[in-house]
Amino acid sequence: GLFILVSMLGAALAVKDGKAMGISLLTDLLPAGMQKYITILQGVFTGVFGYLLLSYGIEMVKSELRLNMKTAALGWPEALFGSFIPSGGGALITASICLIVQGIRQIKEECGGKGDKR
Repeated sequence: GLFILVSMLGAALAVKDGKAMGISLLTDLLPAGMQKYITILQGVFTGVFGYLLLSYGIEMVKSELRLNMKTAALGWPEALFGSFIPSGGGALITASICLIVQGIRQIKEECGGKGDKR
């Protein structure tokens, strides 16, 4: 359970910092201006994945609570550890939104900067 929590939070931090796994082999071949749009697209796809984790994770936790599932070794509720999946999905969504907003701001600054130089 703790591994899931750490993995999800690490993934969210990576997305927030723009270090998430991408297809850098292909995106590095694109012009710098186009890469910013790809970053926004990557944020959108990561947000969709976070949403899927959130929604299916909530259903999983509901099922674990309904069935009163317990861990074999300690007898703790499985839902305690299962809740790390939807919370990680929520963290991914939040980080994706931050990445998308940051990308949009960069594009706006670039467009605004070009207009001022005329």
